[in-house]
Amino acid sequence: MTSAYILIASILVLGGLLATLGDRMGTRVGKARLSLFNLRPRTTATVVTIITGGLISASTLGILFATSESLRDGIFELDNILKKLRSARREVSQLEDEKNRVAQKLEEAKAEQIEVQKRLDETNRNFQQAQNQLKDISAQVGVLRTEIKSLLRERQLLIQQRNQLNEQITQLQSQITQLKELVKKRDQEMLELDQAIQERDQAI
Repeated sequence: MTSAYILIASILVLGGLLATLGDRMGTRVGKARLSLFNLRPRTTATVVTIITGGLISASTLGILFATSESLRDGIFELDNILKKLRSARREVSQLEDEKNRVAQKLEEAKAEQIEVQKRLDETNRNFQQAQNQLKDISAQVGVLRTEIKSLLRERQLLIQQRNQLNEQITQLQSQITQLKELVKKRDQEMLELDQAIQERDQAI
């Protein structure tokens, strides 16, 4: 912090000295009615003042570049940092879109699982009713056995569908977890890039 104050004070003092020197030189050139490059004295005084102002700016930049490596890096690497930041933001946006698509598929799979489970529960109830009817009504044994076989096949098919949906949900949840990790990683990279830009801005 002390070196920064010294640097600022040096720039202010040097700028003031050069400004004073330029003003005096311009005044003296104007009073002496000197001429450079066949210009009129007043124009010559203006040129001297402009040159002095340029020296002030050049000396200020020279001091800043000579004493601040972070400033030099910030000036010349800012475009690369901004490109990386834009690229990271695009990638994060794409990952967010992909995560949303997977989440939507997951919701659809869960809704389908609920529907299949309802059908399975209904089939189980029908199966139980059929078994009870089989015990109570001996005259309809043949018909009920056929119905039971059909319900068993349907029940087995629904169980397979439910298991497949459970596996699909597990896979989708795994994809969402991976995408969340990627988004978190890209967010961290963006944060680091933002911090780097802020450090460059503060250095400037």
